Amino acid sequence: MDKNSMADRIRALREENGLSLSEFGKKLEVTKSAVHAYEIGLNVPTLAVLYKMAAEFHVSIDYLAGIKQENSLDIGHLTAKQRQFVRQMVGYLGTVKE
Repeated sequence: MDKNSMADRIRALREENGLSLSEFGKKLEVTKSAVHAYEIGLNVPTLAVLYKMAAEFHVSIDYLAGIKQENSLDIGHLTAKQRQFVRQMVGYLGTVKE
């Protein structure tokens, strides 16, 4: 699956979280039909729905829209100490060889 379009990224996000169309829709407060329409590119989510999606699943709206290629994690709500810890862990994981 080409994960460059918004529709593909929304579908991948739902599948990665093991959610049905209905479950995903409930989290976003939309119908399963609306989710299906997003996933096939028939409709585009409103900004409010994109915001809920980004907040609920910890991705950026830029990622969902296909502007950014990397999936990012918003750590802005964490304390300075918590953000420092996350950065240290990411740095450590970057040194681990599989």
